[in-house]
Amino acid sequence: MGRKLYLSLVVLILLGFTASAQTGEIRGKITEKATSEGVPFASVTAKMNNSIVQGAVTDIDGNYVIKPLNPGKYDIEVTSVGYQPAKEIGIIVSVDKISFVNLSIGKGIDIKEFTVTEYKVPLIDKGNPATQVTIDREQITQAPTRDVNSIASQGAGVFQKDEGGALNIRGSRSDGTAYYVDGIKVRGGLGLPQKGTEQITVITGGVPAQYGDATGGIISVTTRGPSKEWSGGVELATSELLDKYGYNLA
Repeated sequence: MGRKLYLSLVVLILLGFTASAQTGEIRGKITEKATSEGVPFASVTAKMNNSIVQGAVTDIDGNYVIKPLNPGKYDIEVTSVGYQPAKEIGIIVSVDKISFVNLSIGKGIDIKEFTVTEYKVPLIDKGNPATQVTIDREQITQAPTRDVNSIASQGAGVFQKDEGGALNIRGSRSDGTAYYVDGIKVRGGLGLPQKGTEQITVITGGVPAQYGDATGGIISVTTRGPSKEWSGGVELATSELLDKYGYNLA
């Protein structure tokens, strides 16, 4: 009896870790500029805020995979003996999604030269078969609302009747929308502050199997993790109508 109870507890703990895992990955191929052939055994590192988070080494064909990565923006740096280093910045990593980054590096050593390119979101995302949109931290900060549901309603196919109200996805009822916070399904209001949200992913079609049988769509929220940088903000809310000079119009 004690052994069965112990095994049951282990299984529950493992399931809990699996459910809370909200990660993505970056993969791609490193090639030589002149020949377009893969560069084997090149060092590829993923950085966030100039700190190394994960790293990988390319295989014999120049392919690499870096995972797991928490949602956010990353920079990829590539170095290899006998080649010039290269870097791509602003790579967006989202929940349960593969971001593809291919880089080309040239032969020779030039200390002054460092190739830096900016990541562009692909028009057709082959890393995820689902129909979804991801709202990152910058977009959340610039949004004119503080409510997570209202921010998520900016996605195509999402309707919200009133500010802060429930969401209807693809014409379904509000109870057909499932909400997840860091991989955990929640019911009722999210109640999350705008400043504590890293990403909001709205899935309107091709719902992955791990999210169950939602008839409408999925709202997946990833909260911010620890950071080395201090940050803060001040918000002012009023019910009075003011003109551009600050005078009361009521």
